[in-house]
Amino acid sequence: DIGPAIIAAHPWAEAEFRRVGRGAVLCNSPYDVAATYLLCREAGVPFTDADGSTLDDRPVLGSDVSFQMATVAAGNEGLQAALIASVQRGIAGLRRTRSQSGGRR
Repeated sequence: DIGPAIIAAHPWAEAEFRRVGRGAVLCNSPYDVAATYLLCREAGVPFTDADGSTLDDRPVLGSDVSFQMATVAAGNEGLQAALIASVQRGIAGLRRTRSQSGGRR
């Protein structure tokens, strides 16, 4: 789920998340991914934030907006890097799309 990364890069997108979420921003919180993160880590599978940063220092409990996280997991480091690059290109593309539309959807 890369929703929090999209909102961090493009604050205007939060209104769209709330529109489709009927007033809520529906994203992963730490407890949603804690077990998967542990299993991936123990198996040597890369599991990071959508920008490639580690999740090691993230708290496990908490559910308000400040705890929401954008995560990416892949079978190996090369695929992880490619996925993160693709996510970042997509987020940058939103910026271009928004500016080309004059700020309209």
